[in-house]
Amino acid sequence: QHPEFDGSQILLTGTPITDFSFLGMGMSDIYRTKFRAELGIDDNTLVIAHLATISAALERFGGDSQIEQRTFDLSLSVIRQFADGCKMGGRKVVVVLKTHPRDPYPESFRRIVDGHCGGSNIEVKFVPASFTMNEVAYGSDLVMGTLTTELFLAPLRGRKAIMLGYSDRGLGGDVLRNIYGEEIMEVISRRPLTSVVSSVAELFSCLDNFAVSRVNTTGVHQGQNDSARRILDVILG
Repeated sequence: QHPEFDGSQILLTGTPITDFSFLGMGMSDIYRTKFRAELGIDDNTLVIAHLATISAALERFGGDSQIEQRTFDLSLSVIRQFADGCKMGGRKVVVVLKTHPRDPYPESFRRIVDGHCGGSNIEVKFVPASFTMNEVAYGSDLVMGTLTTELFLAPLRGRKAIMLGYSDRGLGGDVLRNIYGEEIMEVISRRPLTSVVSSVAELFSCLDNFAVSRVNTTGVHQGQNDSARRILDVILG
């Protein structure tokens, strides 16, 4: 209890963003089937969703002006190596890239893709804006990115989340440290189905472990489905 507030006046409602309905609970198979069918991805393919935000939005937290492009470039190099190993097991890897709808330079990611994907066991598909986040998340096997709320929601949907906290100057390590601090980052790294990587070697190891363990994707959601109702009850009395 905060010393300046009367605990009896603090009402706990929860947040609708973690309600079952918002997260599409009970419809995961429908979302997965629709997403993969429309993008031409079979069910045996390992799908990695890379969620990019706007680089300029991270500059005030110590991010490079091209942090998202640099991060994607590094990650794609690692995924390509990882995909070559998957080829030996007869499994293809697809990266579905979702850029931020307000990103003024989405074409910069296409140039990165053009420089990476020839002749490898990896394919990169850009996610059309018509897809919802539930479709993207459930259609994928794991979700990665530097900083997005979806990395916190992915485990609730039963999807592995990888936070890309690369230690190079101006990349995710600096941003995450400046926003959350070391103590909170330690807590985040211990969350179920969540990994924070600081190097390309750690990302490769994380992907390799995921492929071997075939992480159970039943979800770790322990919330309730009435946060929105509770908030309305408080507002409307």
